[in-house]
Amino acid sequence: MSDRVCYRYRTPVIFGPWRRRADTARKDALAAGQMRSGDGEAAWRVSGEIEISYCDKGGACGGKYPPR
Repeated sequence: MSDRVCYRYRTPVIFGPWRRRADTARKDALAAGQMRSGDGEAAWRVSGEIEISYCDKGGACGGKYPPR
């Protein structure tokens, strides 16, 4: 069983680096222009999601492929 979860943004064409926090993955998507913010909420400019990877204990973020 995993004790660590990692996140990255993913769109049909591009994806970001694995991060330990979902809000950091959202910031990456905003910086890459894949999301836009307004009224305190972030919205996808294209179809996208924050992807989750359950990593092995002591392993690097995104250590299991494909993410479960």
